[in-house]
Amino acid sequence: MNLSELIPIERSLILLDTETTGQNPSQDRIVQIGFVQIKPDGTIREWETYVNPGIPIPVIATRGNGENYPGHGITDDMVAKAPSFLDLAPHLLRGFKDCDYGGYNLKSYDLPLLRAEFERVGTPWNYSGARILDGYRLWQLGSKRTLSDAVEHFLGRSHEGAHGAVVDARASLHVIIEQLQRFQTLPKTLDQLHALQWPRDPNAVDEEGKFIWKHGVVVCNFGKKWKDQPLHKIDKGYLKWMLDGNFLADTKHIVSEALEGRLPKKEISDDPGV
Repeated sequence: MNLSELIPIERSLILLDTETTGQNPSQDRIVQIGFVQIKPDGTIREWETYVNPGIPIPVIATRGNGENYPGHGITDDMVAKAPSFLDLAPHLLRGFKDCDYGGYNLKSYDLPLLRAEFERVGTPWNYSGARILDGYRLWQLGSKRTLSDAVEHFLGRSHEGAHGAVVDARASLHVIIEQLQRFQTLPKTLDQLHALQWPRDPNAVDEEGKFIWKHGVVVCNFGKKWKDQPLHKIDKGYLKWMLDGNFLADTKHIVSEALEGRLPKKEISDDPGV
């Protein structure tokens, strides 16, 4: 069964996966990226490429640690003649325009990693407004598992070719299809599935909830020094750091406006609990 037979695909859905130099999405580099694209008409396209990270690939990333991480098997020689992320960025921007995303653990890892890579080459990109269908998150509602575990559990087979980008992206697609068929109580639209997986704080000012409303005032909702501090009292140097940091566009817009003395205004609500 195809995914489009289970939920409406209203715009391109890109199920993606990356292989990297490490496990820190804000610092490590992509060495392979692949995706399965499903278009509204049901057309499916696969694409994959090695990426030259511009730095040596650590041995542990290639060979794994022999325990929880098996390694992706990609070496410096394999990526030596591959395009850099700078080379790929314009093409990815076109491909990622007006789309939704799917995969396995991608909101915690692959999407922040991509955002950091785009920032690094001076090309702003974010997934604000995109709906995210995550096989890891769907299953996480019951228990935590790796993609290989999910393939074995839901598809009844071993995950051959694990840690190859397009192989993992394809496996994520098949796992999600099986989950949607097996878990009949799950919603059947991307909007509802996104809301279920990523419930938004009703007091959030921006998508990721870096700023929230508290007693009618916008306050910082992360970090140690400025958490719970009103936006207008936060040091300008810190706000400028945020503009250069790994934050979504709507968060940066709030910061930019605050630096100009313009603060968000809360809409009046009839709900006394808001």
